[in-house]
Amino acid sequence: MFKNAQVGDRVYDYYLQEWGTIKEITPSSECPILVTFDDNTEDNYTYEGKRYSYVASTLFWDVPKPIIPPKKPLPKLEKDTKVLVWMSNTGIKYKRYFSHFTNNKKMACFKDGGTSWSKKDTLEWDNWELYDEEYLGTL
Repeated sequence: MFKNAQVGDRVYDYYLQEWGTIKEITPSSECPILVTFDDNTEDNYTYEGKRYSYVASTLFWDVPKPIIPPKKPLPKLEKDTKVLVWMSNTGIKYKRYFSHFTNNKKMACFKDGGTSWSKKDTLEWDNWELYDEEYLGTL
């Protein structure tokens, strides 16, 4: 990433949120690139843009723009659609009937495996998936 870097090149440290200038390159060093930042602090980096004790690169040629995946819209499900639900801490899947999505985008299902015809109370679930007939023999 910085194999062709030269003294005087401008660089950006994402962790520090700071611009700097390459002051020195010492090829025999483990962290050969010395950068002086605009606030007059200095730090050394590898040719991959990593600081000495960091696993990930923090030095870039420009300000990196994080890629934020688009949010998937919640599906339009009919009341009493068969779903499998589970809490993250247990992972045990339960067969339930869909009631609605809550304001915090969790799935609400009728309690105790009931349907809209037999129950009015609902519970919220952290994780869910549509019921698949292939699961019939595995649960």
